[in-house]
Amino acid sequence: MRRLMLLLAASAIVLSGCSDDDNAGNGGDNGSDELRRISVDASDIKGLSTEEISNVVFYTRYDNDAKEVELATSYWRDGFSMTLPETVGSSYLGNVTSLLDYYHKFDSYDDISVSNSSARITTYTWFEAQNSGYVGNIYISGNDDDWVIRYIYSSAGVNVDGTIEEDNHTGVYDLSLKKGWNRVAYSIKEELKDQVYYHTYTVKTDLPSSLHWRFE
Repeated sequence: MRRLMLLLAASAIVLSGCSDDDNAGNGGDNGSDELRRISVDASDIKGLSTEEISNVVFYTRYDNDAKEVELATSYWRDGFSMTLPETVGSSYLGNVTSLLDYYHKFDSYDDISVSNSSARITTYTWFEAQNSGYVGNIYISGNDDDWVIRYIYSSAGVNVDGTIEEDNHTGVYDLSLKKGWNRVAYSIKEELKDQVYYHTYTVKTDLPSSLHWRFE
């Protein structure tokens, strides 16, 4: 469960970071074959100090209750390099509106526009550092800890737009996914009004301009 709490780790429930890291990229290459090839030097990972790491595994979880599925792995040699699979099996893909389901599952998505109803995606992915077990998560963040960037595979090109408002929860979708791998930015913000906490969950493909890798 600790693997899946990454986006809820910040005390203000507002996540990510900022810096200029060429390996992190800016999302302009969504869907390209180059996006599959990831190479990260340890010196470019913020928050990494004396942790003993033997390998890094890229996981997906297509259902909140499903077991994680390993999609790629890399030995740790002062950093890691891996190539994500060209395609992902349909049994590991879910509906495009489910990108926010882990954080809050809305009752209805009728207000969300989906341009291609046949498109399916990896709904949750993460990089896990291991050494005979779990050590921590490695991820891309941006914009003063406001955003976390995830790699999301889509079976087809699709645009997903709209806002859902239910009670004290708001979901905002602003996605233009290409077929193949995409970088998607997430944020979760919490605001206290009249002794009630209001949460806004945002997912978009327009990435922050300043990104870096982080260990947590």
